[in-house]
Amino acid sequence: MPPRCSRPTFYFFLKTGYFDISAELKPLLHTWSLAVEEHYYILFPLALMPLWRHGRKLILPVFAAIFVASLLFAQWSVHRHPSMAFYLLPARAWEILLGTLCAILLSRKEQPMLMAPQWLNQLGSLIGLALIVVAIFAFDGKTLSPGPAMLVPTVGAALIILFARPGTIANSVLGLPGVVLIGIVSYSAYLWHQPALAFFRLYFVEDPSHGVALALIALVFALAWLTYRYVETPFRARGALNLTRRQVFAFALLGLLAMGVIGFAGHHWRGFPSRNEQTLRLGQNGGLSFACSGAELDDKRCQSKPDPKIILWGDSYAMHLAQALADVYPDQGLWQMTLSSCPPVPGYMDAPIKAAITCDAYNERVIQRLRTLPHPEQYTVVMSSTSNLSGKVFREGTSRTFKELGALGYKLVLVSATPRYGGTLKCLKMHARQDGDFSSCTFDFKDTMNYTFFPAQRKFSEEHNVRFVDLSKLFCDGQSCGIQKDGVLLLRDEGHMSTESTGKLAAFLRGELRPAAAQVAGTAAGQAR
Repeated sequence: MPPRCSRPTFYFFLKTGYFDISAELKPLLHTWSLAVEEHYYILFPLALMPLWRHGRKLILPVFAAIFVASLLFAQWSVHRHPSMAFYLLPARAWEILLGTLCAILLSRKEQPMLMAPQWLNQLGSLIGLALIVVAIFAFDGKTLSPGPAMLVPTVGAALIILFARPGTIANSVLGLPGVVLIGIVSYSAYLWHQPALAFFRLYFVEDPSHGVALALIALVFALAWLTYRYVETPFRARGALNLTRRQVFAFALLGLLAMGVIGFAGHHWRGFPSRNEQTLRLGQNGGLSFACSGAELDDKRCQSKPDPKIILWGDSYAMHLAQALADVYPDQGLWQMTLSSCPPVPGYMDAPIKAAITCDAYNERVIQRLRTLPHPEQYTVVMSSTSNLSGKVFREGTSRTFKELGALGYKLVLVSATPRYGGTLKCLKMHARQDGDFSSCTFDFKDTMNYTFFPAQRKFSEEHNVRFVDLSKLFCDGQSCGIQKDGVLLLRDEGHMSTESTGKLAAFLRGELRPAAAQVAGTAAGQAR
């Protein structure tokens, strides 16, 4: 069996965020499930060994209890921390443990499942088949995973394992030669399917048509059969490859070293963007520094000058404002306090978990610093997020923050997110690969996903006497919006500003904030006197 690595489950979990590309475009996304299995294969024997030696009667109840605990954790975390629930073992263990419980039942000396009457085998296996068919046709991208709905296919599979005995309809159906062949190559097909679909979408931008999808499926199964025949089978057959253990480990080590060198080079050169100069225009915009996503507040890389007076607080939709704001306020200086995927709302607990610091901990760090800064009247706090801070989830926390900071003397500015249109990413990829002209990437403002956010946030800002900057004015002329202006590309994806847009963005913000800038300058001059 080809070697599997346990790192992808943590990689995809930690990389989830606003800068992340969509899952359907990641060629190796499916390796997370192999990594979850790998973790299970390590931990399960360690948990089984003491029970096997000292309490075999406890094996079934102990693993049943772990199954229930994992299932309950999955239902809790899929709503609060969906990325963690999807990628990590604690919320996924119940799915594998269900198969373990089946194996325990079937391994008992009394073989209770084999003694079941034929009518029960028939009924149980048919229900299992029906549950799997229901999941195939009823589930879609909106189905929560691993939510309660995942019990449908997993319980269905368990029922087939337990009841699909010889003589049942399910056993006959699953024993058909074509179905058996699919089962034989299924592991290899799983390895091939995601790269085939992802590379197609990356190159052709559009989703495959039905005809193309069928052709891709045929290609996947052809590759799967070749992999099964020339990789899986030889590795399974003892002595078929005529390799010693030392040679196998030597080849594995060389492969790991080669992949490590390639991976390090790709990381160092940020994915070899020079292979297409247009892709450089789609590079991430981290503001003053990419380190400013969750950095220590006194990190000098996140301050455009000593003792900065303009504080930028928010998620990655604040990060892309940083350099432009630094250009708008060159004398006052900018202080970037940002964490991607983390709206600037103290006490908000439902943001994705980050590797370095959680959202609620970071926001608490920011608000505590703002409470203790001397002469807060000298500072302007600019807040921005892709989330609707005037919406139900954020309204109370944002309102409380506005009132507290306003009472302390801070001047407050709320900057909207950019108008987000679903077709932007595809248009970007198409023209980045072709001509680099994005003037045809236009859309109607009313068709944007966050169309209602702008008037709602304007009203909310007026209620709290907070200056509001509407970024839709930069993109839209009336109802028509575009992502390129005067040859300058404004967006790098569906919502984040590109690095080349900094000049245009600075000019726009200067026009919107000029009275505020003059007020800050006057305050600073008065303090100096």
